[in-house]
Amino acid sequence: MAYDRKPDGYGAKPATEQAAVSAPPAEKQQVDAAVPLVGLADKHPKIGDLNHYPREAFAGPGRRLLAFMIDCVAVMPTMLIIAWILGALPGQEEGIFGLDRRYTKLASKVVQFLLYDFYFVGMLHVWGCTWGVMLARYSIVQRNLAKPSKGMARGRYWATVLSILPLGLGLLWILGHKHKRGWHDLMAGTYAVKRSHLISDLAAAAETPKGETAEQFKEKHNAERGIILLNLLLFAPGMILVGVGAYIANKLGLMKPGSGEISASLQALEE
Repeated sequence: MAYDRKPDGYGAKPATEQAAVSAPPAEKQQVDAAVPLVGLADKHPKIGDLNHYPREAFAGPGRRLLAFMIDCVAVMPTMLIIAWILGALPGQEEGIFGLDRRYTKLASKVVQFLLYDFYFVGMLHVWGCTWGVMLARYSIVQRNLAKPSKGMARGRYWATVLSILPLGLGLLWILGHKHKRGWHDLMAGTYAVKRSHLISDLAAAAETPKGETAEQFKEKHNAERGIILLNLLLFAPGMILVGVGAYIANKLGLMKPGSGEISASLQALEE
């Protein structure tokens, strides 16, 4: 399957109607402005349905493992600090609050559970990726390219645990699945799509209620993006480590410039 890429690495617009392609630049802009992106997905359903995308568009085990390792670096320092405050670290006799030892470990587990839930579920629902997933250059989306709902994000989090329990069989499923989906993806209805193959405008349109433009929808949900800032504050120690690691990797040429928001249009989906 062929891809239409610009020389600078940024994706070109999807090939739609031949008339639109042959139109002069000014006229083409008017056509694009007049036709909502939701309508574009309706006219070309394969563009807005991940089941029709090639296998190479999806993130494989390598990217997912990298994302998991980065997420561990981002989250674990805060978890260790909380355990120390509560006195739940191995060999620690008492925490700052002097809680009874019978309750310190339980309290630590409850707080850590809430923070893990906030990190993974909140980030996936609001942003479509965790910090690790972002740096590994892919996104978690629904079949129609929309970000996961809160229920889907939470279901995927717990389904990941179920995928690991049978000797990791649920994760190994990625190797043989045509869209590189593990059990947790299949159970939650999510896909891990490389950002180089994700048409971000169509992703925004997929979440836009009828009668609203993508811009109106984004403005209405800007408040939810405070979750991202709160994540930065809560997991600041780990994020400092992640930032230093990303800077070093970039200097060593291990990260592609501008790869965080690269879009590429998929051609021949209607053929």
